[in-house]
Amino acid sequence: MFGIGGKAKEERQMREQALDSLKTRLERLEERLISDENARNETTEALFAYFNSQSELGEALSVRLGELRAAANKHDMAIADMLDTWDEWRESNQEETRALRDELTEQYRKEARETARRESALLKALIACQDQLFALRRAARGAGDSVWERQLSLAEESVSGELAAAGLRVISEKGMPVNYDLHDPLAVVETTDETRGMRVADVYSRGYVYRGQVLRKAGVSVFQFTRTKEAEKQDGADVEDLTETESDEEI
Repeated sequence: MFGIGGKAKEERQMREQALDSLKTRLERLEERLISDENARNETTEALFAYFNSQSELGEALSVRLGELRAAANKHDMAIADMLDTWDEWRESNQEETRALRDELTEQYRKEARETARRESALLKALIACQDQLFALRRAARGAGDSVWERQLSLAEESVSGELAAAGLRVISEKGMPVNYDLHDPLAVVETTDETRGMRVADVYSRGYVYRGQVLRKAGVSVFQFTRTKEAEKQDGADVEDLTETESDEEI
């Protein structure tokens, strides 16, 4: 891509040099035409004055005027030809520039697509590795192998900073409030602790957010607050006491 850009820059410099040269030639030709025009005007005035005083030179003056007009027409035709050449060159240059732009744009798009494909493949591989580490850690916990579980946990922590820097957020925290944008509730766990209600009880599978986009929700179980029978009985007794109090007040 840089080679094409360098070549394009060199071609633009050559075209700009050619354009400057052409402009200089036009300016010189214009100056010459103006000079000839001024000379023609001065000569015409002198000839007309001389013709009035010297009628025998009228034919010669007419011939001279014709030559001057022919020279002016010749210069005009030369300028017209150069302008036509300039228009053709400009149109050709525009076509080359457009073709180069299209070529560079297509190459950039191809490279962008290839970069996106590689990024997606690397992201899938990274998520697969994280899933394997998570599964191994759960298996170690289930087998009661605290040493192996701790080693796996340290391995995960060692790359957490790199994951965050790369824009990948892992959803695997327990005890956090349930967020249906990030969590996929798969099971309910009853609890008598009201403060734990609607919080994540356990994580079955991790979720991932990449640069603000949810790639996969975390599969979780959710705490559901349930009152104990003793609390329900106490609530019933409190209701009866309140009813009796209201009845006494009415009497």
